[in-house]
Amino acid sequence: MAKKVLIVEDEPGYQELLAFLLKGYDVELVASAEAAVEKLERERFELIVSDVQLLGASGLCLLDALKERNQKIPIVFCTVYADPEIRDRALADGAAGYLNKPFDQKIFAGLVRTALHGDPQGPPPPAMAATA
Repeated sequence: MAKKVLIVEDEPGYQELLAFLLKGYDVELVASAEAAVEKLERERFELIVSDVQLLGASGLCLLDALKERNQKIPIVFCTVYADPEIRDRALADGAAGYLNKPFDQKIFAGLVRTALHGDPQGPPPPAMAATA
């Protein structure tokens, strides 16, 4: 059974890119942190890939909500906001990774492998097998 990945992204272009890069996993898309929290109340996911800057609550608020609910789901942030303070806070609060857009697909694949399999050399996302 494919691992479930929740993408939290409000930009349609990046939704499509992330869904493509994660092809082969059971991917679901939402456009806000609030929608992600609602989905997480009903379903179990092995990984969250989220933007930081979203309409409404931020990705960091989503990370806080995970901690408050004691949900230990790895979260990888992909954002255009290259603010070192936000990056440092996200990583200190338990994010599995933080990438600036546009990001290197091989680095993204390594973060996904580490988050899902505990090993950066583990199985690559199926869509990225040829590039990893």
